Amino acid sequence: MFALPVVVLPSVAFSLATREQCVHRTTFAMGTMVSIQAYNADVRLVHHAINKAFDEVRRLDALFSVYNSESEISKINNLAGKDDFPVSIETMELISHALSFAQTTNGMFDCTVEPLMRLWGFRNEAQQPVHIPPKREINKILDAVGYQHISINHREQRIGLLKQGAAIDLGGIAVGYTVDRMAAILRREGISSAFINHSGDVYAIGSPPDNIGWPVVVPSPEKHSEHAYTTILRDQAMSTSGSQEKFVSIEGKRYCHIIDVTSGMPTASIKSVTVIAPTSLLADVYSTTFFVDGPQSLPTSKNNGTKLELILVSNQTTIEKTLFIE
Repeated sequence: MFALPVVVLPSVAFSLATREQCVHRTTFAMGTMVSIQAYNADVRLVHHAINKAFDEVRRLDALFSVYNSESEISKINNLAGKDDFPVSIETMELISHALSFAQTTNGMFDCTVEPLMRLWGFRNEAQQPVHIPPKREINKILDAVGYQHISINHREQRIGLLKQGAAIDLGGIAVGYTVDRMAAILRREGISSAFINHSGDVYAIGSPPDNIGWPVVVPSPEKHSEHAYTTILRDQAMSTSGSQEKFVSIEGKRYCHIIDVTSGMPTASIKSVTVIAPTSLLADVYSTTFFVDGPQSLPTSKNNGTKLELILVSNQTTIEKTLFIE
């Protein structure tokens, strides 16, 4: 998943009533910019907490990245069809989450999409395939795609891929998982007012001083100078999946990086999907899932279960909807 940028509207940088000061820092991790804005009267405490959160995002990137040949995911992929691989608690937990979401969404969210990402040119340096993959080539790759190819040995803490050519890509879930971990660290270190922005996947802890929450804007997928959606977040996460930020161009046509694993084709009908949820993990997964298949891919209930707010933009039409997932 690659998110549209999210704009945090200006907030108070210093509160005379509470004497809380604002610290805003940015680092580069997981191939993008990650920022944290936090308030506290003790600036040293804020910097200490942010350092720990940034250390965590870098540590998890080293475990999950398909671009790092030494990551645990790359080791699993390299052993596909041959053997499983001993993994960390975090990798075990994240892939277990991914399998659970695959079952919940009837396979529309599937972390074994990596062979299709390679086929469509999203893993070569230029990201420019020379041609549209023929149907027979897509079908051959699809044979190695499917979450049923993942083998998990919880007792020995090992993960493998049962089919040669299968490969895992955690791009639609790893950012959400990581943002939640960063938020937990900030809270544990005594930060009660902070905003995490990981390339558009955001989490709001509490609110800025003298405000009811963190005001945010999702730019239009067509014109970033225009707003598609504006809201206020407090102890909530938001993720936006878009078709305009990451793509390959083939014969003058753009193809989105979010691929439908049932057809092997990039998704084309939706411009952007924003999901607001209690956790960044949920927001990340479901913004990707709904981008592929819309909310019909998910079993829902009325006024019961976990609440998701969905903002879907398609052909200059914005649809807002509230869902309760089982």
